[in-house]
Amino acid sequence: MHRWGAWLLPVAALVAAARPAAAEGPPASAPGGAGYVLTLDSRDSERQALSLSAAIRLRAQGLPGWDSATREVSLEMMSAAFRCPPRPDPACLDRIGDALKADRFMWGLVRRSSSRQVTAEVHLWERGHPDAVVAEAYGDHLVDPNDFVLRRLAGRIVDRLTGRPVAGVITVRAPAEAGTKPDPDVAIDGAPAGTLVQGQAVIEVRPGRHAIEVNAGTRSVGRQEMDVEPGVDRVVSFGGGGDAAVEGRSSRGSTRAIIGWGMIGLGAVAAVVGTVEALRFVSLRSENTDDHERLRADDFCDPSRPHGGTAAELSAACDRLHDASHARTIEIVSYGAGAVLLGGGAALLLTGPRREKAQIELTPFATAHTGGVRIHGTF
Repeated sequence: MHRWGAWLLPVAALVAAARPAAAEGPPASAPGGAGYVLTLDSRDSERQALSLSAAIRLRAQGLPGWDSATREVSLEMMSAAFRCPPRPDPACLDRIGDALKADRFMWGLVRRSSSRQVTAEVHLWERGHPDAVVAEAYGDHLVDPNDFVLRRLAGRIVDRLTGRPVAGVITVRAPAEAGTKPDPDVAIDGAPAGTLVQGQAVIEVRPGRHAIEVNAGTRSVGRQEMDVEPGVDRVVSFGGGGDAAVEGRSSRGSTRAIIGWGMIGLGAVAAVVGTVEALRFVSLRSENTDDHERLRADDFCDPSRPHGGTAAELSAACDRLHDASHARTIEIVSYGAGAVLLGGGAALLLTGPRREKAQIELTPFATAHTGGVRIHGTF
């Protein structure tokens, strides 16, 4: 990140403080075990690394053992001070921990993974414990530490590294004309949690059962209890009469979508099998026609019938005839099963909550050597 001047004096002081301690053993940890979030290092995505570091600090502050998380310390400068490799090894991480007099700190690297995406690899160093790591890929346009999407990403990283349940999200909606106040307040479990802006508020909550209440001035617009699961988004809409409608969607994809795509995948496999067997049947039927002309036999599988070939030739022709029959049966069954699975999967996806934006295009294809179905989906 090349901000050497801004970090030189603080890092030098930390290194100097760590050197005498190295001769006497590791320094004592701060009361309760101080935790730091080192500014993530990057060679090609500095802005994204700085913003994600700030978002992680915001999430970590206030957690037990992370009372020092708001103090900015650069991984790049600490690594340079101790002559660590580009990816710090365990010995270097131990020296950094000694210099910080910390029991734990988060560090990591941000690298560009595509033209519009970066990947953050965030580690948790904890004295006496093995390394923990979380990797997340996200759009490089997320450069505001206060952006809700980036804050949620940072929260997921911190939760996973520290072993906390991954938070869920409640989207609260209420009509703007619900009360005398233009922007009603939202309370979660009796505590203020936010304000509706243009009739909506997005609030991150811990998993579990929560009571959501919307108040416009001194009047309650509505109250609703709901269960929030880890990593799942829930939506609660309050009407003017105080009624609430609850819906949910998982950030990892709904069960309906998973089943739908699974059926489409199986249907595509069945269609490919049917196409392969259809091509095989065409080839065997052509060979069967040649056998009739060459062997002049009415029934290859009955040597007693008139024929003009040897027993071995008749046996081979009989095998090809049976193979053609089997290929035809598999072709029919596979195409039928594929049609049912593809149709059922498409129906599940197209009739989902966002069916107005869903499009599926199925394009069968076949060549002399292969075949299949091309699937294009937009959701």
